[in-house]
Amino acid sequence: MELRRHLEWSESGETEDSWGIARDYLMEVGSSGKIGFERQSMTTKAAAAIEQAFDKASLVDSSGWADDARAIKDDVEIALLRRCAEICVEQYEMQVKALKQKPWREYELAMHGLKHVVGRCAEVMEHNDVNSPIGEPPNVHLITSGHRLARAHGSASCKHIAPDDIVALDYCRVPYLLGYRMAMGRIVSLGKLSGEEKDIDVITCKAYNGR
Repeated sequence: MELRRHLEWSESGETEDSWGIARDYLMEVGSSGKIGFERQSMTTKAAAAIEQAFDKASLVDSSGWADDARAIKDDVEIALLRRCAEICVEQYEMQVKALKQKPWREYELAMHGLKHVVGRCAEVMEHNDVNSPIGEPPNVHLITSGHRLARAHGSASCKHIAPDDIVALDYCRVPYLLGYRMAMGRIVSLGKLSGEEKDIDVITCKAYNGR
């Protein structure tokens, strides 16, 4: 594997044109002229940029090919996924416990959990000076509560979490361990559920279980 890099400033021997690096490399290795790209994962603007950059090449939509390859995991990758899942569950349990201890704002609870996650990821990467335990942006924890529950994918705000709030803890961005995310979402009720809320819970559980 050969790594190429580009810079966003002027430096001798470097270029800002990342597509140019790809074109030069394909010319060096003697490409057949066919280029595969995952159109399903790209915006219309990004796909247009590729078509413009490689206008003389034959573009092949390889959507799904990489997904099929990712389904095959070795023991090292499986162990990493399990560790990431363990850290995610640790964060959830720690934040639920914290909710009982004192009043929080959503962002305060998010930062409390993130500090725990960064420390645990650092333990795994103790001798790694390449990757960061902090992860890559956007790594803002998604927390919504009370009237903000209907906000899909809502980042933690300055809202105070009330003693009787329902809190949604979404872990789709953290933890981030060596390029892996192990996501889950959990709903926690700090107060007693109303009849309507219990009905919603039952309906949701039936939908998830396919019944």
